[in-house]
Amino acid sequence: MANLKSKNHALPIILALATGMRRGEILGLRWSKIGFENKALSVTHQVKKDENGVWHLSPQLKTAPSYRTIKLDEDTIDI
Repeated sequence: MANLKSKNHALPIILALATGMRRGEILGLRWSKIGFENKALSVTHQVKKDENGVWHLSPQLKTAPSYRTIKLDEDTIDI
């Protein structure tokens, strides 16, 4: 629980719980895809491992509906 006091650890966990995003989607999230004014974020990339075991940022998501815009509540925006 001590790790949750750090925003570096807490933010990805809170995003997963608040939005239902997958781990790779959270790791692939870019600041430019977060709309603080309209309280939403766009899922357009993910971090995934290639056939050689190397992690990289990919614009290819799991399914077509995975490309989405997610509304964020005020508490999540504040964090």
